[in-house]
Amino acid sequence: MKKGRKFVTSFKEYFISTLLTLVLGVALGFVSLCLVNMLPVERMNYNAEVAKDMISKEGTTYSIYEMKSTELDNYTDSIMVSTAICPTDASVLEKVVYNYHVSYFKQYSEQENLRRYLEGEEGYSYSFYSHYWNGYLIFLKPLLLLFEYNDILMLNFMVQILLIMWIIIGMVKRKREFLILPFIITLLSVSAPVATAMSIQLSDVIYVVLIGSGLFVWKNGRMEDKRAYLVFLCLGMMTSYLDFLTYPLLSLGIPVIVWLACNPLSDPIQAIVKIVINSAAWSIGYVGMWLSKGIIGSLLYPDSQALETGIGHFFWRTSGDVGAEVVGVARVVEKNVFAYINWPVMFAIAFTVVWLLARIFMQKRLNKDSIWKVLPYFVVMLYPFVWFAIMKNHSYIHAYMVYRILAIAVFAGLVVLANIAHRTEIE
Repeated sequence: MKKGRKFVTSFKEYFISTLLTLVLGVALGFVSLCLVNMLPVERMNYNAEVAKDMISKEGTTYSIYEMKSTELDNYTDSIMVSTAICPTDASVLEKVVYNYHVSYFKQYSEQENLRRYLEGEEGYSYSFYSHYWNGYLIFLKPLLLLFEYNDILMLNFMVQILLIMWIIIGMVKRKREFLILPFIITLLSVSAPVATAMSIQLSDVIYVVLIGSGLFVWKNGRMEDKRAYLVFLCLGMMTSYLDFLTYPLLSLGIPVIVWLACNPLSDPIQAIVKIVINSAAWSIGYVGMWLSKGIIGSLLYPDSQALETGIGHFFWRTSGDVGAEVVGVARVVEKNVFAYINWPVMFAIAFTVVWLLARIFMQKRLNKDSIWKVLPYFVVMLYPFVWFAIMKNHSYIHAYMVYRILAIAVFAGLVVLANIAHRTEIE
């Protein structure tokens, strides 16, 4: 009876905390967007001038090293810049709901739309993305007010580097050095901070990954279960709020591995249960934040069809219909694996694996007990493939950015080997 009452009490506490956090997050996100949409766009137009040359010169997508793994999404970057500087006279609430951007009737590409608008061409209209929060605007609008586009990209690079350094310093101070090499290799495998710094579209999820990972590293086992649950809930909400549907699962997979490594448990079954709970928290945050935009948009402006459009896109993105054919999970995995292959990075991963295996076998550290203790990491390795099975359409069409979630499996595998090699006990 006591256990039953304790479970009910705990469930009520988690439910209330989840609900309050979601409501506060939605309110804060909405108010923040209202505030930045009050900023004047004239100066932003001037600072965005560089963007039209850089993006239109590079094309719809641009690969920094002629590799799929470093491909930028200039199409969406153009929409994001255009949304930030859109000159519509609509009310603040309407701007927040609709997220207008400039478009022309001649069916130009989004880069061409942005270029022609910044060059002063008349005859434009407005397109909109009412089913996304477009939360990146709370940063992009103030930045465009202060800096030119190319300066923002450089600032983006610098901040990502500083966050990575903050995490590595934390790993050293909290005696989790064995995480450093797997972490660096994993970041390189998703072309961070190279491609991620040069594309606004690709930056959002990386920031959530770095912030979440940093919090767990610096807490290093001192974070109670409920607080960890709420952190994952917030990470899911932040991802949904900021992201334009790129590779959102990475903001769950990498932090959950870091959390597991920094909060070792002797019972792997108990660890798996906590992984599932924290992953559920991230999912609730992600889906809850996404649904809230559709509900708010449809209530304030029924014509926006924010909720209907969002639900329609969900069913489309989860189907295997990619236009000319219907693809299965195997095809989706295959395309993403080939996008992930970057030979210099693959060499670094292989070298790290061989080096760690050599240390394990030379020092005779591999046994049934050590394998049993790292079992929870193998559960997390499956996350990318679950995502591919659910989001087949999006994962296939946008493999050039979705492939990054495969880094979850790579990071988990490298941490397993590093953990055993360095005799880090999971208890």
